[in-house]
Amino acid sequence: NVTFEISSEPLRVNPGDSVEASPAVRSTGRLSGTWSLEIDGSQLPPGWTWEDVTPGGSSSVQIATGESWSPVIEIVAPSTALGSDSGFLGLTMSLDSDSNISVSSILPIEANRTRGLSIRGPEGASYSSGYGLIGDSARAWIVVENIGNAVENQISMDWGNTLWGSDLRLIDSDGNERFALVLDPGERLVLEANLGVPIVDENQQAVIIGDQVETALTLCVDGDDGCQTVDLTFIASGVISRSHIRSVPSEGLEWMVEADGPVGGDILSWSLSSAGMAKTGWSWTASGDLEINGDNLSMNVSGGSGTGYLSLNLPSNAPPAFHYFEDSSEESVSHSLRLSIEILQIFRSSMLVSSPSEQPFLVEVEDESLVVLRLENSGNGEDSFNLGYSLILDDNITEDPGVDISFSRDLVSLSAGSLTTVPVTVLLPENTPARVPMKILFYMQSVGDSTILSAVEIVFEARQDHQWNVYPFLSSESGNIDADGETFQAYPGESVSLDVQVTNIGNLVDDLTLQTSVITSLQSGDSSTEWISNGSTISNLDVNETGVMSVDTFIPLEAWSGSSAEVTVTATAQGQEITSFSFSVVSGHVPSWNALIDQANLEVATHGSEITLSVLQRGNSPSRPYISMFISGEQGWEISNVSEMPVINPGESAPLSLNVTPPGDAIHGRAVELTVRIKEGDSSGLSEIVFPLRVAVTYDFSLSGQGDWVVSQDGGYPLAFIENRGNAPTTISLDVLSLPPGWQVSGPTKVVIGVGEITGVPLEVVPSSDWDGSTKTIRIDAQDEAGNLDSILLDTQYGDYSWSSSPVIISTSGDSYILEIHRTNSGSSVVDSANGPLMWSEAGGWLWDSYARGNGSLSVDSSTILEYRSWVSEPSLREGSCSIGGDVDAIEASCTIMNGSEKFGYTVILSDDRGNMLDSISGFLEPGQSSGMINLSASGWEPIPGRSELTIRAIDSRGIEFSSDSNTFEVRRTDWNIGLVGLEIIGTGQEQEVSILTKRDNHQILDGSICVITILAGNAFSAEYLVDMSESSALAPRPSIDRPDVADGVELVATISCEFPWDIDSDPSDNEARIILSASGESEGGFSDSSTAIASASLVIGISIAFAWMARNFRESREMMERTRLAVEKKALEKKANMAKKTDPPSQKVVQEEDAVDNQRNITEVSTEEIPDEPEDNSTDSFEERLNRLRSGK
Repeated sequence: NVTFEISSEPLRVNPGDSVEASPAVRSTGRLSGTWSLEIDGSQLPPGWTWEDVTPGGSSSVQIATGESWSPVIEIVAPSTALGSDSGFLGLTMSLDSDSNISVSSILPIEANRTRGLSIRGPEGASYSSGYGLIGDSARAWIVVENIGNAVENQISMDWGNTLWGSDLRLIDSDGNERFALVLDPGERLVLEANLGVPIVDENQQAVIIGDQVETALTLCVDGDDGCQTVDLTFIASGVISRSHIRSVPSEGLEWMVEADGPVGGDILSWSLSSAGMAKTGWSWTASGDLEINGDNLSMNVSGGSGTGYLSLNLPSNAPPAFHYFEDSSEESVSHSLRLSIEILQIFRSSMLVSSPSEQPFLVEVEDESLVVLRLENSGNGEDSFNLGYSLILDDNITEDPGVDISFSRDLVSLSAGSLTTVPVTVLLPENTPARVPMKILFYMQSVGDSTILSAVEIVFEARQDHQWNVYPFLSSESGNIDADGETFQAYPGESVSLDVQVTNIGNLVDDLTLQTSVITSLQSGDSSTEWISNGSTISNLDVNETGVMSVDTFIPLEAWSGSSAEVTVTATAQGQEITSFSFSVVSGHVPSWNALIDQANLEVATHGSEITLSVLQRGNSPSRPYISMFISGEQGWEISNVSEMPVINPGESAPLSLNVTPPGDAIHGRAVELTVRIKEGDSSGLSEIVFPLRVAVTYDFSLSGQGDWVVSQDGGYPLAFIENRGNAPTTISLDVLSLPPGWQVSGPTKVVIGVGEITGVPLEVVPSSDWDGSTKTIRIDAQDEAGNLDSILLDTQYGDYSWSSSPVIISTSGDSYILEIHRTNSGSSVVDSANGPLMWSEAGGWLWDSYARGNGSLSVDSSTILEYRSWVSEPSLREGSCSIGGDVDAIEASCTIMNGSEKFGYTVILSDDRGNMLDSISGFLEPGQSSGMINLSASGWEPIPGRSELTIRAIDSRGIEFSSDSNTFEVRRTDWNIGLVGLEIIGTGQEQEVSILTKRDNHQILDGSICVITILAGNAFSAEYLVDMSESSALAPRPSIDRPDVADGVELVATISCEFPWDIDSDPSDNEARIILSASGESEGGFSDSSTAIASASLVIGISIAFAWMARNFRESREMMERTRLAVEKKALEKKANMAKKTDPPSQKVVQEEDAVDNQRNITEVSTEEIPDEPEDNSTDSFEERLNRLRSGK
C-alpha cells in the first residue's frame, strides 16, 4: 500500500509564473512494490497547464517499504489568471502488478494574490461535501483564509436555493453561528456549512439515503472582483461522523459517529482495513454504541439509532497527509462510514557544532577556517531550511571588521528525522584584533514555518603572531653555559636544571610552554626507567618583556654510570611551535656498598663459626669490592679466611665468608661489633657497616663436695658448692636422693648463678629423731636448664654441732662474714684454725674476717670440728646500685653501674624466690663510662598467689656480686568468686537452725585458702565459722548453725571472707546475706524473703538433679542421699557432745549434701565471746588447726 503525504494547503502560483510541486508518496505496506502515477488536470482553472518533469518519469517506480518517492510536477498559471482561480490536480498511484489496487489524492492550487479570500474543503480544493441524517442537518467542513495583508470586515456571503431549502448557516468551531465574517490578515476560520435534511423536499418528495443537493457559497471582499466560491454538496446518509479533524500528531483525537439503523437490523459493522484505517502505529478505540473487535468496527443500533465515539492515538512521527476513510456496512450498503483527518506538519529544527570541538576557536587572519554545522529536521515532515549568520556586537567587537562567511549550501532540504552536515568557511580580515573573543551566531530557519529557528554561537579568536627569543643556559661559577647541544653530568637521584631566558617579541601578551621529550641510551644491563624531564610555563608576558623559565631533568636512582638521556625541548605558544633545542644528561659514577647478614649468624660458637655476609653493590657501576674488617668491644676476637670478592653489578650481591673465633672467656649476652669496611679499588666509595656479634650460649657447671656431711639433731648444711663454668647465667635444679626414712630436706631446690659465680648448696637435712648417728650416704643431683647433670655422694657424720648455713664462704676481702652454727650461742667457744677465736654477732652468728681464701675449720666448744671453704675476692672495681619496685603487673627492676678507670664486664640477673631466672643482661663498660639505667623485664613472671620475692643482682666478670636488691610482692588472683546465696531457717523451737547457702566459681584454685563466715545477730551475738570453699565436691558447701539465742524479729547478718591472698574476689557484692529471725516457738519456720525462698527451692531442685545425674538412676540416688543423711546426723551429734563438755557456745552443725560421707566438713565456730583456756585436744582436724593458727596470729 502507499499513501500520499500532501498538505491541504493549496499551492499558490503567481499569474504568468510556474512552480514545481513534489508531493510525497510513502510505501506503507509490508512489501515493496512497483507503482505508476497518473495525473488528471481536468480540474485546473481554464488556461492552467501542468507537466510531469520527474527525472526518470513517474511510471514503474520501485518504492521500498517505509520509503517515500516524490514526483516533480510543474504547474503553469497563465498571465490572465484571475485572483479567484482555484482547482486541483488529481493524482492516482496504481500498482503495476494489479491495476485494481490504486490510491488517489489531489494537489490543490490557487492563484496567488495580494488581497482576497481562500475557501477550501478538507482536501484543500474549493469544494466540500456534508453528510446528514434525515431529519437532521448535513454539515460541510470549510476553512476561510484571509490571504491579504489587511483586515477584511466587509465580507459578503451569497448562496443559492436548493430542494432542501436555502437556510444555510455557518457554524464556527465553538458552535456559534456566524452571520458576518471579520478576518485579520492571514487569519483562518474553520466553519461548518449546515443545511437541514428534510424528510420531504420542496417537491414533496420523500428524502431517502443517497439524495443530495448542491449549492455554491460565494464570499466577496471587493465587490465582484474579490470573490471566491466553494461548491457545497449536502448528502442524506444513514451514518455520519463529526467532523473533519485537522491536527498535528497527537493522542485523543475523537469523532462522534451517529447512525440510523437499517430496517430490521440491530448491528452495523465495518472493516477497519477496508476503510484504510488500519495503519501502522495508529491506535483506534471505541466507546458508546461503537465497539472494536480486531479489524471489525460495529455499532449497536438495536434502539433504531446509535451514537458512539471513535478515538485515535497517532504516533509522534506520523507524516503530514490528508486521509479519507470510507467503508460500506456489511449489513447495508447505504450505511457507509466516512472519516477524514489531515495530519499537519510539525516544524522543528536542531543545529549543533561538529567542528570546532573547543572554543574559543583560534584562527589565522586572512586564512579560511572551516566550521562544520550539523543540521537535523526533528519534525514529522520534509522541510527546507535557510542558513544564515549574524555577528554579535559587544564590548570586545563594536563593529563588523569585515568577516566573510560562506555556506556550502544556503538552503537545505531535509526529510523528517534526517540530518546533514554543512561546511562553512569563515575568514577573519587582517585588521581583526588578536585574542579578542568574536561571537558569531549561525542559524537555520524553517521555510515551512518561519518562526522555527535554531541557532548556535561560536566564539572565534584571531590567532596572534607568536614570536619569541629563546636562550637556554646552565648557570656556573665561570658564567652561563649555552645549553643547546651540550652534555651535562649528574648523579643518580639528582637533576640537571637549566634556565631558559625568553623574550616576547610578538604583537600581544602571550604565554609560552616548554614541552620535553626524552630518549634514553642505557648501559648494557641497565634497566632503569623514569628518566624524567619537565619544562615550565610562563603566562601573560607583555610584548618585549623578558622572563626566565626552567627545564629540570631527573636521573633515576637506579641509573648506571654512563647511561644517558637526550632531552629535546620544544617551546610552544598556545599550541603553536616556536622553536626547539636539545641537550644530553649522563649519569655519573656513584660508588656505594652495603653488607647484610642473616640474623641466625649473629651468634658465634665458642670454638668459632663461619659467618656469611651478603655484599650488596649499591653503586651504579659494575666493580670489585675491596674489604677489610675488625671486631671491637672485647679483646681476643679473631677473624680469618676472608674470601676474595668478584665483580658485582649494581643492585646485585655476592657472598662473603669469614671465620670468627671469640676469646675463651667471652660471655653470652655481651655484644661486640663487627665492622666491615668496603671500598672501590681506587679507595673511593668507602662504606662502613657494623654488625653486632655475640658468643653463643654454653651451659656448663660443676657440683663439688668436701669431707663428711656433719649433721646434728637440728640438721646441718653440707660442705658442697656449685660453680657456673658456662658463659651465661643459668638456673641449677637440686635434688637430694637416698635420704634415710624420716629425714627431711629444707631449702630452695633451684639456684640462679651468674657466669663464673660459685655458691654453696643451700640444702639442709634434718635427721629423724631415732637416728643413732650411724653413717648414711646421701646423694645430691644437680641439673642446669640445658639438661647437663652432675652429682656428689656425701657420708653423714654425727656431731653435737653442725652448720645452720652453708659453710661455703663467698666474701670480699676486709668484710666480716657471719657463720651460723646449730646449738651455739654467745656463751659458746668457736675457734678458727687460721684466725683464732671468733666473736659472736648480735645478728645471731659468728663473725669471720675475710682475709684469706681456701679451706679451713672451726672448733666448736672443743668437741666438734666443722670444715669450711672460702673464696675471698678483692672488692669490685666498680660500684653499683640496684632496685626493684612497682607492682605485680608492672615490675620496675634496674641497676646502675658507676664509672671507673678500667674496662669492666658485668652481668645483671633478675630471679624470683622459686629459683626462676626472669631476665639477665651482660655487657662491658669502657674506662670512664657508666652504664646508665640497666632495665630488666619480669614480663614472663607467673607467680602463684601469696607473697613472692624478686631479687636483682649485679655480678662482675669474676662472678662476684657487687650490688643487689630484693622486694616482696603481694600476688592475688581475681578470676574466682565466692558468695552467699541466702539464709534459711530450718525447724522450730530449741532445735531451730540457720542454713547458709553458698556459691563459688573457679574454686579449684583456692587450695590452702582460709575462709570465714561471720555471724552477727543484733548487738547480743557474734561468731565466726571456718568454712572450706576449696573442697572438690560438685556442690558448694551448705553449712548449718544453731539459731542464736536472740528474740524473734532480730536481723541476722552473715558475711563470708577469706584471708590473703584470697581476700579479693571478682564480685564483692554477693559476700553478705540477711534474714529476720522468727518462729523460735513451735510455729513453722520460713525463708528470709521471697527471693531467698526461690533461691533455696532452686538450690534443692538443682541438688536433686545433680544427685540423679551422678547416681544415674533414681534408686541409687535415693540410697546415697539416705546414707548421707545418717552420716550428717551422726557427725552433728558427736559435735554437740564435744561442745557440751566445754563452755556452752552456740552449737554448730554441717549439713553437707554430697555424694560421699567422707567428703563431709565440720564448721568450727570462732566466737567473739571470751572462751576460757582448755586442755589441748589432739583430735582436732585440719580445719581446727587452721583455726588455732588464726587465733594465735601465726
